[in-house]
Amino acid sequence: CVKMGWIQNKGQTIVCVPNHVLIEIKSKEPQLLDAVSR
Repeated sequence: CVKMGWIQNKGQTIVCVPNHVLIEIKSKEPQLLDAVSR
């Protein structure tokens, strides 16, 4: 689980199977774009 690193954006998930833990960031606010590349 420690190897997964930090999560900070809506929709990101960390799953730790040995400890039976699932963490997901959820929000009712719309996800804002950081950047758009073409």
